[in-house]
Amino acid sequence: MRCGVALPPGMSVCRRCNPAGLPSPSSTQAHATVFLSMLVAAFVIGLLLMLKT
Repeated sequence: MRCGVALPPGMSVCRRCNPAGLPSPSSTQAHATVFLSMLVAAFVIGLLLMLKT
């Protein structure tokens, strides 16, 4: 609900907010992006800690 239009289940945005009709990412894609971001952040922090000592 970006513009206040009630949407049926399974839709995340209305046609006015998404005029090109682009599909929204699946939950698997979103979770994988977050997981990879956390993995990269942990690697960078670990690398910085190893270089500091």
